[in-house]
Amino acid sequence: MHPNADVAPLDAFDQWCLRRLLGITWQDHITNIEVRERTGLPAVSETISQRRLFMLDHVSRMPPLADAYKAIYQDIPSDWRR
Repeated sequence: MHPNADVAPLDAFDQWCLRRLLGITWQDHITNIEVRERTGLPAVSETISQRRLFMLDHVSRMPPLADAYKAIYQDIPSDWRR
């Protein structure tokens, strides 16, 4: 599965909401790019990516004894199963 496949439905819903707010129907033949330009808003997937990077940066600067730091950088045992 593509890493961003989980946000594709969120992008579609966000686009649908913007079209509803602007009163755009499918009969208007307006592209998604034009809808984004009209609103000046980034896609939800872009916002999520930026916030993920911000959080990773935040956690990576924590002291090694912090629980969040351990959760990201701890080695997973080879015999671990779900």
